[in-house]
Amino acid sequence: MNPRRPTPSGPEPDPPAPRVNASMSRGNNSNAGVLKQPRVKHLSQFLAWCRERASPETCSQYERYLARPLNPNNRWSVTAWKRYYRFLCEEKGDKRACEEFSKIRSKRSGSDLWVPPDSEIRRALESPLGWLYSLLIQSGLRFSELVRILEEADRLEWYDGEGYSRVLLAWKRGSKRAFWGYFLQRVEPRPVSPDRLQDMRQALGLPGFKYMRKWAATKMYEAGCGEAEVDFIQGRTPDSVLRKHYLMIIGKADECYKRYAAWLRGWLVEL
Repeated sequence: MNPRRPTPSGPEPDPPAPRVNASMSRGNNSNAGVLKQPRVKHLSQFLAWCRERASPETCSQYERYLARPLNPNNRWSVTAWKRYYRFLCEEKGDKRACEEFSKIRSKRSGSDLWVPPDSEIRRALESPLGWLYSLLIQSGLRFSELVRILEEADRLEWYDGEGYSRVLLAWKRGSKRAFWGYFLQRVEPRPVSPDRLQDMRQALGLPGFKYMRKWAATKMYEAGCGEAEVDFIQGRTPDSVLRKHYLMIIGKADECYKRYAAWLRGWLVEL
């Protein structure tokens, strides 16, 4: 099990303070009894609200932690409850929820700089989830983005390059983006359950999916790729740069990925 985080990926930072608009009814205490433990109807409404702002797997993690009392020493627990109080404050006009939101504080942690060694990647690739880890290290994408590709692969636009394939994504979720997905070959559609995959990963004691992204970036740098190309492949290029230099960046990214794909194929064969 990875001791660095309580779950496969850390929660988002604390959200900004909720906005209490003037239309909120005065003295509304209808939700006062659910602040310690949400009612099912509020929880389902919260999850629908959450999925408009975060990935499905993140909202599922929040649901798990909302089924337990608040643990101030657990970042996922704190973040889940803060999100829930924000929902009640902004969407339900609950003043007590606004107060609870402002009281809860997360314990800040430093940057997670761990990159799994090659031995951990080999162990993951030899596991029952090896097919998934292979796609993650091929693309360097986020787990949530790969899940979506698996669900929509036959409806996406693919381009076959020299020794690789890339798929047009043009996805944006908050500050997270994915322009193209690069793979050794086209990906076949496959129905998956993100929660079940996370449970399997934890049961097998394998490294978190998010660390494959860091490992892939490290290997791309070692293959001679520049920071701008790696950022583009992994969806970190600012809009202003993308609009101005897109054609140049995608050309360099293709050349970068050809080098990485050639190295990765050789490394996988050795396994």
